[in-house]
Amino acid sequence: MRVEIQIRTVAMDFWASLEHQIRYKKGLEEGQKISEGLKECADTIARTDLRMQELREMIKSPV
Repeated sequence: MRVEIQIRTVAMDFWASLEHQIRYKKGLEEGQKISEGLKECADTIARTDLRMQELREMIKSPV
């Protein structure tokens, strides 16, 4: 049985939801700090996605 895990999709959906809340909530005291944290998370997710693609290619075409 083959399965696919979509970590990025769920994480990015959650990230977008939080970002939306930050943008449209007025008076959020820690908005900048939260935005920076979300950016760090997005960067981590992007790096993980690229690494997973590299590993997939290694599996598909072994040396």
